[in-house]
Amino acid sequence: MFQLSLSDELKTKYGRAKRQQQKYLAELTQGRLLKKYKLIDKAREELKMKAGTTRFKKGSLSYRLEPKIFEFYERDDNSKITPSMKDTVTKNGVKKQRRILNDTVEKLHEKFLIENTNITLSYTTFSRLRPFWVQPPKESDRDTCGCKKHENMQFLVDSLFKLQHVESKSLSDLIKTFSCDIKDLDCMYGKCEKCKEINIITNDQGDNNEETSWLQWKTKKEKRNIKGDEKEITLTVKETVTDSIHVLMDTFSTEMQRFKIHAFNIANQMKHYRNIKENLKPNEALVHVDFAENFQCKLANEIQSMHFGASKKQLTLHTGVFYTALSSQTFCAVSDSLDHNPCSVWAFMDPILDKLLQANKDVDTVHFFSDGPSTQYKQKGNFLLFTHEMTVRNLSGEWNFHESGHGKGVPDGVGGALKRRANDLVLHGKDIMSAKSFVKNFQDSAVFVYEVGQQEIDNKAIILSKETLKPVPGTLKLHQIWYSGYGNILYRDVSCTCVKGSFHAGHDMKVHSLINRKAKTTEKQKKSEQPETEHQGACNDKEGHRSLQSPEIQVPEDRTVAKRKYYFARTLTELGQCQTYEEILEKCENIYRIIDEKGYRIDYNYSPNITNTGIAIDERTHSILPSDIPHDVTLHPVKVSADGNCLPYSGSILVSGKEGMSEEIRVRIILESCIFKDAYLNQGFLERGFREKNNSLAKTFAFYSDEYANEVLSNGEIERLYEREVLKICKNKSYMGIWQVFALASVLCRHIYSVYPNLGNPNVRRDLHRMIKPREIKSKETSFIMWTTTRNDMRRNNWVPNHFIVLLPMEQTGQNDYNENSTGISDESVAGDGISSDRRGELNSGNEFEDVNTKEHTDNGDNPGGSRHNYLNVSDLSPQDLLGQYVLVAYDKKPYPGIVTDCDETEVFVSCMHRIGNLDNPSFYWPLAVRDECWYDMENVLGTIPEPKLVGQKYIVDVSLWKQALEMIKM
Repeated sequence: MFQLSLSDELKTKYGRAKRQQQKYLAELTQGRLLKKYKLIDKAREELKMKAGTTRFKKGSLSYRLEPKIFEFYERDDNSKITPSMKDTVTKNGVKKQRRILNDTVEKLHEKFLIENTNITLSYTTFSRLRPFWVQPPKESDRDTCGCKKHENMQFLVDSLFKLQHVESKSLSDLIKTFSCDIKDLDCMYGKCEKCKEINIITNDQGDNNEETSWLQWKTKKEKRNIKGDEKEITLTVKETVTDSIHVLMDTFSTEMQRFKIHAFNIANQMKHYRNIKENLKPNEALVHVDFAENFQCKLANEIQSMHFGASKKQLTLHTGVFYTALSSQTFCAVSDSLDHNPCSVWAFMDPILDKLLQANKDVDTVHFFSDGPSTQYKQKGNFLLFTHEMTVRNLSGEWNFHESGHGKGVPDGVGGALKRRANDLVLHGKDIMSAKSFVKNFQDSAVFVYEVGQQEIDNKAIILSKETLKPVPGTLKLHQIWYSGYGNILYRDVSCTCVKGSFHAGHDMKVHSLINRKAKTTEKQKKSEQPETEHQGACNDKEGHRSLQSPEIQVPEDRTVAKRKYYFARTLTELGQCQTYEEILEKCENIYRIIDEKGYRIDYNYSPNITNTGIAIDERTHSILPSDIPHDVTLHPVKVSADGNCLPYSGSILVSGKEGMSEEIRVRIILESCIFKDAYLNQGFLERGFREKNNSLAKTFAFYSDEYANEVLSNGEIERLYEREVLKICKNKSYMGIWQVFALASVLCRHIYSVYPNLGNPNVRRDLHRMIKPREIKSKETSFIMWTTTRNDMRRNNWVPNHFIVLLPMEQTGQNDYNENSTGISDESVAGDGISSDRRGELNSGNEFEDVNTKEHTDNGDNPGGSRHNYLNVSDLSPQDLLGQYVLVAYDKKPYPGIVTDCDETEVFVSCMHRIGNLDNPSFYWPLAVRDECWYDMENVLGTIPEPKLVGQKYIVDVSLWKQALEMIKM
């Protein structure tokens, strides 16, 4: 009985527990499915919403019309997808792509009723039935940065599509039908034979003479009356063009050829940008800049009249970003100045370049990117300042321009973010009324914000005011420029990722010199006052002589010998890439200026000897050393490397004691040979210091040139041969000859004795064993360079040289190491005219490059050795007659001495000296930093003078001629 009772009790408990378990299991199952049921319900709600069965009672008018109204709004002619594909709208958990109404709801209501005449529907109900994702347009939906070319092309395509003459509205699809390969430059530029003649694909639908219309953006001029004055203004308008279908098709075909170029440039520039950005090396940086829309200053609290007139001040924002291999930085220059010209651009760029280079010591190459407005970036003024900054900072680099209308990027985002933040600050009580207050409020910003004043902009303007610039041909088409020295650029029509200087189809690099040296100066700029010293003085009148110099350049403190060598090595490489003599000459004029600006000078008074240089004696050459060298101290030939650079090595030893400056010496020889070509082809110049008789030294030197090919040597052929020789020596380690020895003498500003052994043809030795005089003397030293050979297989009678070496004394002698009875010069002659008395009568007085000091000029008019030269008289002379002569020119009613280095039919180009002391003191000096050069009319040339005498560190003009010149000016 007990057992049965226990069993019933257990069964009762078991049944109760089982029921409880089932209850808990049912609740758990229901909870797990709840979330799933909600997701199903949500999807069901969305489906119902699309079916129009969610908001209205089944069978009602709204319930029946909702699907029809949805369909109406979804049509492209009534609403369109928002320009930003990421713009979506979410309501009640439903996310939909936002669409924008093409017209107002009122007009769409009218349109709906016209299309559905059997339906009567109020405006209120129509508005209530509008889907939530179809919305009226906002201010932010306006596209205010559209590309004119794209918009006009799209208008044409839309019209043709309506007429069923093209099969697609997509511009990208149409371009593919007009080109073999949209990535090929020749195809897109209309140079491909296969696709350049492809015409519009049409479906002839009726008469092409039928009239049609299409929209076009146009720029037009209009006259308006502004405050009583009639002014012509330029407007951009959208007009309707009405013409025949045939004209529409022709217009499309013509514009498509241009649009293909436009589309290719867009893709190419962006590809180039990405390629550089993603592959930056440790020594490279990319700088992307743009002007943001001006910020309008605001106060937290303003009175009513603040809204009118000129009370609303604006600030310029120049935004950008720079990337290096390891980091990036956004920045913004803020200025009260509203100038957006090249001077402003570089004033804004200076602080950010300083920041970039200070943080990245290894950076030596900068890639600039910007859009291409002709008033800001893509113009000759910006190009010149670009080369100036690259020169000053010892950088190399390029500037790339995005295609017109497609230059948006990070700088635009920086500008937008800063202006939004500034407006928020004003709403929170901050006043922003100046660049200073703007910058102050962004001290904690991740964007580097800094102020630039008007003075910094004015300093950049001074640089441009000093130069007359030549525009770059096809400026509007170019998209890339490369730095190639001050005032010199290389440029391409499209940016290229290939190596600088490479030439291949479509990417040909062109050379351009920005500075126009022969431009006529309309307004003379006056030289600023300088402190008077023994070596450098200034005109006491504080007005001085016009100085066409570039602005003062601060030499960076960390400039090293390595950077100097790098500059000349790079310059020599660029010269070696030149294909014609004209290209070399164009480069040389700019390199000459850059060397002066960088302060790269030669020690003209350096006296090398074997003791202080440690150079080994060349024992083999000792055996052929001639005995008739005009020198009082024993000279020894020293070893010079024999790899084709022997003459530049020799010049390097003479100014530094080492061969390390060979590339610089070669560049300087090229400059000298190009710029003063006329001197080295002139008999009067070449025979100075020459004892023997030779009526045509230029012709003789041409015979000795490696470029001589047995042609008849007329004057024109000699000149062409000389130019070919200059082109040849632009290649590093190419052999040089007698013309280059002449050029080296002028580079070193000292006499060089060309030593030729008593071997081989005696006629050759008679021509080459001689004294060579420079154009300008700055050193008392006479250096000795000997012709020798590295061969051992030549007989005495057939001996020819193939090497140059230097002759040096064992130790410093403390006096001039030459014989006064030889063709060398004495201490007295250095201070005076530089020619011994026994040589004065031997010089040809009829040559343009006659040494003007070979004829003494005294106060009483006596001239030993010949008749008095007719100085200060140019009545019978042409500008060509003055080439190479020393002259006095009149500027600001004051005379200045100088040398004529160039001429045209009516004017001469004179490099002038600067005066020391008052007007009665005829003491002068040559400006060291930048030459004082200018074009002068013949009426401003007072006449020729002897070469000014070097006395100490001053040059003295003949006193009697100076007084005569002062009287001429007073008259």
